[in-house]
Amino acid sequence: MLGRGRWTLVRLLTETVVAAVNAATSRKLYRSTDSRDLSFAFQAMLRRADQRRQDSPSFLQWVWDLYAPLRERVQDRRNRLSHLYFHHGSWADGPLGQGRKRNMYRGIFKGLIDRVCAGVALAVALPFLALLAVAIRSRMGSPVLFRQVRIGRDERAFGFFKFRTMTQDRDEHGKLLPDEKRLTAFGKFLRSSSLDEIPQLWNVVRGDMSLIGPRPLLPEYLSRYSDFERRRHEAKPGITGLAQVKGRNSLAWEEKFALDVQYVDRCSAGLDLRILLMTLISVVRREGISRAGHATMPEFIGSQAPGAGSK
Repeated sequence: MLGRGRWTLVRLLTETVVAAVNAATSRKLYRSTDSRDLSFAFQAMLRRADQRRQDSPSFLQWVWDLYAPLRERVQDRRNRLSHLYFHHGSWADGPLGQGRKRNMYRGIFKGLIDRVCAGVALAVALPFLALLAVAIRSRMGSPVLFRQVRIGRDERAFGFFKFRTMTQDRDEHGKLLPDEKRLTAFGKFLRSSSLDEIPQLWNVVRGDMSLIGPRPLLPEYLSRYSDFERRRHEAKPGITGLAQVKGRNSLAWEEKFALDVQYVDRCSAGLDLRILLMTLISVVRREGISRAGHATMPEFIGSQAPGAGSK
């Protein structure tokens, strides 16, 4: 058993710590330049500690009661953050994602892992990227990078980067020639090896994209989606994704969108790791690079599913 002096000292230290935490969490830090006021405050704290020692039958019960206000404040903050995260989407979810399962990995850890990995990969690959840029410039001229507006999470537009794989040849009316006529042999190599996608690591570092997620598509497609297909925008777009490892451009648009929504609903660290490993295998095998009869993928005109084009 603790003597009265030690008991009071323990309580004093405990109350001091709790008072400091309570003050910090409520943003009401105590500042005093008067040593006499500070002395009175400590004396009052000692009196309260002694009174509680006499009233409380158990030291553990006293500690539990002492921390009660702090516990309530922490629980209240957790409840408010949970409400914002899981219902209003203030962290990771958007207004489209009201029916989505709770997912702490997607909300907190995925974005952090994406940015760290993308930043490290960019730093390591910088000399190789410089050589690749020189090769593109010498074969196809400038610009080296292809920049285009794409649609990301919550249907927000962003600048999307790739290495250029096509020439800018135009017809007599000034319109660009079809993709298959502008795609060079070197461009085909870049696409088949997915080297043209490397600049998107910068999009990941900026927070526009994720390493893994539905591929970002063109703004003009927005009015052509069904309500189900629009759910693909509940997650950040990715450099690779479930649709890319399940067939890539060999799939029909509806099949790709179904896989995108499936990823949105099932996103997890384990699934991301599997997609990453399957992506490496697909790159080595060079599977699904283009749709039959097209250089890449035909334009998405609209889904035949019920509700297509509705908002």
